[in-house]
Amino acid sequence: MRTRENKVYLEAEQRAELVWMTRNGKRGAMEINHANILLDLDENQEAKYTQKQIASKYRMCPETVAKIARFAYPEQLRILISQLDHIKVSSEMVVVLIVNTVLALSIFVFAYRKCGLES
Repeated sequence: MRTRENKVYLEAEQRAELVWMTRNGKRGAMEINHANILLDLDENQEAKYTQKQIASKYRMCPETVAKIARFAYPEQLRILISQLDHIKVSSEMVVVLIVNTVLALSIFVFAYRKCGLES
């Protein structure tokens, strides 16, 4: 079964870097295995493997493959957040965020007053 959470989506340059890492022979065995696993976990590729297939291919536990996928997910978020400085924030976006925050807080306050914190 493919993982439903922590999916790995590699961009072309990330994929090229991982392929280079696996082929140049100047990395440790664990780094090369992790790079190969990330390449196999990539959702953008045509051939999709399950975590069990990947685990048996590299003679690892499926939990280890899941851990590698979980590590890649926050790394992808970090990259996306670092690219946010290129996004132009409009006043409309700010208003929508403020309205959503006020709405969420209002619902929470209403629910809290109605039910309280019951044990």
